[in-house]
Amino acid sequence: MNGRLLGPAPDRLPRFPATIWEAVDRVALVVLDEVGTRGTVSDWHYETVKRVLDTREGKPLLVAGNLSLDALAQVYDDRVASRLVGGSVVHIGGPDRRLPASRPSCAAQDGRSGAGPSPGPALGDGSPATR
Repeated sequence: MNGRLLGPAPDRLPRFPATIWEAVDRVALVVLDEVGTRGTVSDWHYETVKRVLDTREGKPLLVAGNLSLDALAQVYDDRVASRLVGGSVVHIGGPDRRLPASRPSCAAQDGRSGAGPSPGPALGDGSPATR
């Protein structure tokens, strides 16, 4: 053996991110799902969501959740809610397709409408979220 590991030379190995935050900054798209599903968030949760939003500013980010902008502002705060609508906002409504039609929706049981969140600004209405 000549002291080298078997396989490609170290300079030809793929470069993996040193931290999750380097990956969040570097990948082509980040997806946050179920944002705001709890009535309250811990300081750690808040800071993590805010850091993802700040890190991805100007880069592709998809955020999915069932809450309106006002409800998100109550769960997080106005700063986070404003960052969430900093790009295009698309409202997709309708019943929860994961539940059988005969069962009431979970959203209806916890006080949210089964039709999804309030739409907020519509695409193309000239609001800051769509410019």
